[in-house]
Amino acid sequence: MSFDRRPSIRRAAASVAAAVLAASVFAVLPATAAYAADNHEAIDFSGYALGQPKGQNGWGSHTSRTYDFEIVDSAGRALRLSNATNDSSDYSQMSQLFAPRLAAKAGESSTGAPNDVFEMTFVVESATGGFQEGLNISVSASGERSDGAQPQNRAGGLVNLTHLDGDLVVWSTWPADGVPTDEWRNVSARVSPATAHTIRYVVQFVDGDDNDVASLWVDGVLVSDQLESWENYHDAAEAFAKQTVEGPLFRISRSIPTEDGIGYGTSDLPTDDVVAALDGEGLLIRDLSYATFRSTPTDPPAPTTEPAPETDGMDAEATPDGDELQFEATGFDPFENVAVTVYSTPYFAGWFRADAAGRVAGTITLPSSIPGGLHTLGLAGENGNYATAQFQLVRLAATGANAADALPYLVAVGLMLLIGTGLIVAQRRASRRG
Repeated sequence: MSFDRRPSIRRAAASVAAAVLAASVFAVLPATAAYAADNHEAIDFSGYALGQPKGQNGWGSHTSRTYDFEIVDSAGRALRLSNATNDSSDYSQMSQLFAPRLAAKAGESSTGAPNDVFEMTFVVESATGGFQEGLNISVSASGERSDGAQPQNRAGGLVNLTHLDGDLVVWSTWPADGVPTDEWRNVSARVSPATAHTIRYVVQFVDGDDNDVASLWVDGVLVSDQLESWENYHDAAEAFAKQTVEGPLFRISRSIPTEDGIGYGTSDLPTDDVVAALDGEGLLIRDLSYATFRSTPTDPPAPTTEPAPETDGMDAEATPDGDELQFEATGFDPFENVAVTVYSTPYFAGWFRADAAGRVAGTITLPSSIPGGLHTLGLAGENGNYATAQFQLVRLAATGANAADALPYLVAVGLMLLIGTGLIVAQRRASRRG
């Protein structure tokens, strides 16, 4: 995998936001027939009928044009789509196909959205198993535009998937300072078009102007955490109120990245005949998952001297291993932020986020100030869910080390004593024989 990191505008909040976003745990769950979920959706297309996705489980489109997308069975169900069209006017249509909308939107506080982070992941592969000239699709973090004129915006930014010069180019572009059409930035990664790739995109909406922070991963490798949303486009070019995001939007595109990393390229675009030949081919999208949630708090929760009582439906366990404590708990709300504290003398160990199934797990380091004995791990969720687990910590008085760390040393000493005793006995028996 090769990455092309182009110039981008750094934000003071970027490093903090990157740490927050990197902590996110995003699980892929089996598809269900439900849609318009509260704050998360996971779709593997296994329960979908072949053919037109529109009208199935909340999928839809806000355009009357017919585009090249369908549910297919290619080593498992998948969404296939391409930009096959010989009508240049189609490229001005943003709303081709949108995934089921989430009820809990993401956006800045002024929008009234309950959450400030949107995350999506999906697996993409070539429908032909290789490079396809002219293939170009974008996946936007979208929602209802505030004026209602265009039902689908690109407020959260987008990921472009372009076959170019023998590669699959995974790239993102956004309008930077000033009028959007005058100042653009993009970053990209080039990977093989012959294999499947996992794409992850996260955007955090920060109150104010020109300060949203987005991140892009390809196959688990961070391409960049210095992207931005499209708030400048809506603020400056269209003069609308701040927008919200409710889910992914798939749209055709003819734009390609420039070599210098400044916006869209306008030369060497594929011809209409080349693009039309993509009909029935294109990309396969699998395991589409997306969610909105609140960013992990940076401050500890209000201090307490003892953990809150466990709520119904919660289950937790904690296992010490040396100075580390491994824990796992279930029963939290999907993507709920969870504060982890060790009692009796309270020690706040950090914030963790539950996954889409409400499971939270992690490892913390126990400071030497925590004495040996029976302790309680308290897991307090922001939504009012609580779980507790007890664990026994054994300290050696001389060194302060944990018993688990000292055990190999004690065993070794005992073994040496046994060997030494055996040597003494052997020497005595030899002297008697002499």
